[in-house]
Amino acid sequence: MSNNSIKIENKLSLLGITSKYGNKPIREVEKIEETLGYNLPNEYKEFLHKFGTLNFNDIEVSFYPENTADDEDPLTIVNFYSVNGDNYDLKLIINRYMDRIPDDLIPIAECPGGDQLCIGINNKAIGKIYYWDHNKEKLQVNTIEEMWEPVSLIYNSFFDLIMSFQELKENKEFDDSIIENIKVSDKFLSRFKNSN
Repeated sequence: MSNNSIKIENKLSLLGITSKYGNKPIREVEKIEETLGYNLPNEYKEFLHKFGTLNFNDIEVSFYPENTADDEDPLTIVNFYSVNGDNYDLKLIINRYMDRIPDDLIPIAECPGGDQLCIGINNKAIGKIYYWDHNKEKLQVNTIEEMWEPVSLIYNSFFDLIMSFQELKENKEFDDSIIENIKVSDKFLSRFKNSN
């Protein structure tokens, strides 16, 4: 296991995130590579082997992509895909998004609303993490450039993505607030009196 894999494991553990199904045989991960005809980036391959589908244990994980403006909301993840043969099976998801996501990428995690986190598996995209926004997807794509329009680079590595994870804290700023008084006009109040 590489040093980065240990750091990934420690980061997930610190957040209370565990593997939902435990280790998967490396052979299952290699079958995906054979299907794709490409090697998966090592950090991601080790993650699939060690974790796959995650158990977030009621924690909502958020992250701010590199170059995010200060006023932007963080992104969140529903779950990572794995090799379990369930609804989050990576092979199933790759087939579902074939011809929708550029060939140099594969989806690796679902974000709320159907957006996808993808990892590069070919050419200049290898190992980089991309965000695919389904709202920007065109129904008819005629060029490779159009296929890339809903995609944006968010991290230079899988490691950078995981290291950016943080628990999404609800804004509790107003939880202890109380209403001290309310001012309403007599005309407004008369509407309620007359409606009875």
